[in-house]
Amino acid sequence: KTKELVADPKRFPSGYEAVAKYIHDKGLKVGIYLDYGTHTCGGYPGSLDYMKVDTQTMAKWKAEYIKLDGCYSNHSTQPEGYEEFGRLLNATGRPMVYSCSYPAYAGWTRNTSIIDWVKLATNCNL
Repeated sequence: KTKELVADPKRFPSGYEAVAKYIHDKGLKVGIYLDYGTHTCGGYPGSLDYMKVDTQTMAKWKAEYIKLDGCYSNHSTQPEGYEEFGRLLNATGRPMVYSCSYPAYAGWTRNTSIIDWVKLATNCNL
């Protein structure tokens, strides 16, 4: 097995690459939601332990925007994990906007000093 994410065959019977082609043919950009944890917030497979293959799959699917959520993950590993995911996205050679959501899980509104904002701005586009 490749460990690649696969499109739900009932929702995407032609596969996700066909959906991306359809979206691009309309002049639009492809955005995909992933999760840094073991599962997405909705219970689908997460990227933890599969970050390299997931970033390569996003490039293969021709995504232009990645939103990485943080459900089912250890909050203390998120800053470094999101940074690594960004490096892996860049290594694919495909330009993608990268949206990091880990500050939402850190409780930063109560203590803004717990986030390294320079690091966040360096590693994430949004």
